[in-house]
Amino acid sequence: MKKNIGKIIEKHVKAKKNLPVAQFAKLIGKDRSTTYDIFTRQSIDTELLEKIGHVLEYDFFQELLKPETIQEIVLKNSIANKIYIELDISEKDIEILGVKEKIVQIIKKNSQSLN
Repeated sequence: MKKNIGKIIEKHVKAKKNLPVAQFAKLIGKDRSTTYDIFTRQSIDTELLEKIGHVLEYDFFQELLKPETIQEIVLKNSIANKIYIELDISEKDIEILGVKEKIVQIIKKNSQSLN
């Protein structure tokens, strides 16, 4: 489904209660009527979108990503931010430490992520 970037921007502008449309228009270097036109657009220039995002303190580019792309980014970041170590311990030691269930959960989770 195609996202209407103009409506998404409008929603974020309206969420800023202390930011009237006329003031928002001035901050992005546009007049009021052009700003209302932006709210109806299906697409937008990336430089303008970046400027709008800066004014509203929001990354609109994330709105344009497909859910599977977001999941892939999250997965890559979570893997990159972990340190893996290899331990040479017996199954008996695992039971004594009480971490057997946790290890099984981690293995299951990682194997699901790879599929």
